[in-house]
Amino acid sequence: MHFSTLEEYANYLFDRKEANQKIREACDLLGRSDDNIAKVMGDYSLSPQEFIEVIALRRREGYSKSAGNGNVSAENQTDRMYGNTPWKFVEEFLQNADDCKYDKTPEIKIIVDDQKGTIEFIYNEEGFTRDDIWALTAFEQSTKSNEIDSLLELEEDGVFYKERTGRKGIGFKSVFSLEAENVCIHIKSNGYSFRLDNAIGRIIPIWEDGHIDDGNTHVTVEIQKPSFEFESIFPNFIAIFCADDYTALFKKSPVLFMHRLRDIKVEHISKNGDRDSFGISVEYDTNTQKFESEFIPEGTILAGIRNQGKYYQKSFSQLQISITPSSGESKVIPCVRETWMVNIDSRYRNVSIMCPIMRSVEDHKWTTGSLFRTFPMIDNTFDLPFAIDAPFELNSSRKGIE
Repeated sequence: MHFSTLEEYANYLFDRKEANQKIREACDLLGRSDDNIAKVMGDYSLSPQEFIEVIALRRREGYSKSAGNGNVSAENQTDRMYGNTPWKFVEEFLQNADDCKYDKTPEIKIIVDDQKGTIEFIYNEEGFTRDDIWALTAFEQSTKSNEIDSLLELEEDGVFYKERTGRKGIGFKSVFSLEAENVCIHIKSNGYSFRLDNAIGRIIPIWEDGHIDDGNTHVTVEIQKPSFEFESIFPNFIAIFCADDYTALFKKSPVLFMHRLRDIKVEHISKNGDRDSFGISVEYDTNTQKFESEFIPEGTILAGIRNQGKYYQKSFSQLQISITPSSGESKVIPCVRETWMVNIDSRYRNVSIMCPIMRSVEDHKWTTGSLFRTFPMIDNTFDLPFAIDAPFELNSSRKGIE
């Protein structure tokens, strides 16, 4: 379904509501009290399309002048936060994928297609839930921030994270701050197929036919008439992942401290159909892993260190980061990581430091290191090649360490 304006889409939604009793009753419940949100979310007599259109009817009200234009104000706030760094959305999308639930080895592939004008993120998570969609179609209502993943089975030894960094919150909308005539996000996951269209409203979902039933989540960014050359996007991804300059890994690579994802592949399709790609992976050597200072934690465990059913205050691991271009020689960077399980206000989290293994003779010079909160905070760098990951308190744009 194609709609050019919010008014056009709203007219369609009102007609749907008039003709569909289930949509009408769900909207009535939501209009009476926020206490009915859980009741509507749990009503699986609503089809996926009906559920999307119920949300759209409710979100549309926030774009109404008579209701205060609250969503318009939130969109303007997002542009103020991300207007100067719109490509931050890449990290935000990676964070969303990293926060997902997986019943298999996590994999993510990114396809930059110059022919279609799209950037597609494909990952093999279990799929979007109604909670995820509700949070995605709202401002600052992420269901994942500081949430403990109660389904995480602690069977593997080592460093683990039960805390979600913040899935599908306001950072997800930073992609709309890209300078272009219009930006759309197409989402296909777990039986749901819809888009968010900047020309209609960033949190008003529009149902789309043609769900991809391959067991993966597909999030596709469509950039219509950008003010920049689309051909510059793939080189931008090369720089983001340090595939062209591995000496900057500890300053800005978004793969160092991801909790679940260990392998990322980026593919490129040029306008004339040529293909190029690179991959980056992080592999830990379990044979070198060491655990120190066994203890019994007292408090909520959001992240920690565990080995054979026992908790430890400290762990040490060796690992290697591999950068693999489609042509040319791969680069393997040996590293070490040390992690501490720390108690902050009766809640356990992890603090880690990672650095390369440096030898007396090197054929390169490492650049600066940086602070991380799962992902790099470029404003906080220092002149040594190591990275520190800690549960810093940040604002919505991931700046401002308190």
